[in-house]
Amino acid sequence: MNKAIKLKKITVKNKKGILFYINKKINKFPLKRFFIIESNKKKTVRGNHAHQKCDQIFTIINGTAIIKVFKGKYLNFNLKKYESIYVPKKHWVEIYFKNKNSSIIVLCNSTFSKKEYIYDKKNLS
Repeated sequence: MNKAIKLKKITVKNKKGILFYINKKINKFPLKRFFIIESNKKKTVRGNHAHQKCDQIFTIINGTAIIKVFKGKYLNFNLKKYESIYVPKKHWVEIYFKNKNSSIIVLCNSTFSKKEYIYDKKNLS
């Protein structure tokens, strides 16, 4: 898969609570790292980078956010709680939290390395 896409969530509700999951096979996505990004009171734009080798899945776990993904042109994803997108490597990501209590969990298929980051959109080839 070589483009950013919104992932379909499935929600199951019962007297015990709510469970949501995603049934989407994404080739070559062995989970190697995850982290949580939280908004701050100033609603600072997060991301502003791409990855050379890392594909990512972003899931809103609280609040709402707009995630802008750039690869030649921008795709805007307006996400609510429990909605997810898949972003392949070499796609620029900008995260705009709409609420000061918003948070996102990010799943990655590579381990952390500062050398892996791309900080200039011109270098996305």
